[in-house]
Amino acid sequence: MIENKPSGAYTIDDLPFLMLGVAAHRTMDLIATILGPEGIAEREKAAARRAPGELVDSTDVALSETAREIAEMTLATASTHPTTLRILAESRFLSVRVKIAENPHTPPETLTELARTPRGIIANTAAANPGVPAGELETILLLSDSEAARLGALRNPTVTRHLIEVAAADPSPYVRSCAAHRTTVVTTLERLAADSDAFVRAGAARNLLVPHLSPVQVDALAGDPERGPRAALASNPAAPARALERLAADKDTWVRSAVAKSDALTPAAAALLAGDPDERVRTDLAGNRGCPPALLTALARRRQPAAVREAAAGNLACPADVLYRLAADRSPYVREQADRTLYIHHLGGGLHD
Repeated sequence: MIENKPSGAYTIDDLPFLMLGVAAHRTMDLIATILGPEGIAEREKAAARRAPGELVDSTDVALSETAREIAEMTLATASTHPTTLRILAESRFLSVRVKIAENPHTPPETLTELARTPRGIIANTAAANPGVPAGELETILLLSDSEAARLGALRNPTVTRHLIEVAAADPSPYVRSCAAHRTTVVTTLERLAADSDAFVRAGAARNLLVPHLSPVQVDALAGDPERGPRAALASNPAAPARALERLAADKDTWVRSAVAKSDALTPAAAALLAGDPDERVRTDLAGNRGCPPALLTALARRRQPAAVREAAAGNLACPADVLYRLAADRSPYVREQADRTLYIHHLGGGLHD
């Protein structure tokens, strides 16, 4: 029998036992049961003597590949044992190697090796792991031929301002777009907001420093010939009011919907969207807590489609008298949503006429 111990205490020597449990029960519930209270540490000591290339291929029990993959995935996700994680980094299963690349306890040297692998998803995941050495992040962004690894390095929470500026000149528009989203240097943002690639301009439009751009540049993003930058700007919670009000009248439904869902929604933009010809836009607006109460009242009227009324009924900012009316709506879905919202208000004591 396998001893019960904390999930992090399991090592590569526990793999045959985990495989046996998976094969016998075919459910992950057993894995959750196995990963229980602390047990003994003999297997950890045994694992420390193993070479990284020694995956446990010699087991006395003939088990399915599926059972083996699930067992390895369990170890790759839960283990904190360095030797175990180094061994599993050489697993034949891609899913396991990705989990090792994600694991915050994976040794730095193992993460470095994974970040240099030609397999894009592994390189990307490993490069984004905070455990990657700072020197390796610099090597990736300066010298790596792998676009996936460079993108992963830019997602890494430890990446420096200097390296983001390096990435802003990357030949890949995807890398430049990520740098445009993350940069904290206004002059760099200005340059990337005028990039020839729409994907890069969209990255710049998502940056929270957009209000620091000149009105001319913000207008250029709001009037971009491609939908991507306009939609990105509409989704930006820091987007200037003037830009949102322009985008609320955009020709593209996707862009108008992004404005309707915006945390920065202005009363003027909401007023434009309340009369939008597209039901999806009005539905998004009705669900936005920043929508003015008078407009929510209008969106909850019987002449509106049920989807719009239901969104209003689920909005905690909806006036009390409107919610009570929606609780008697002809649509059972609207009534149910209104009842839930009223219940939440009563629980919090926040319902006022």
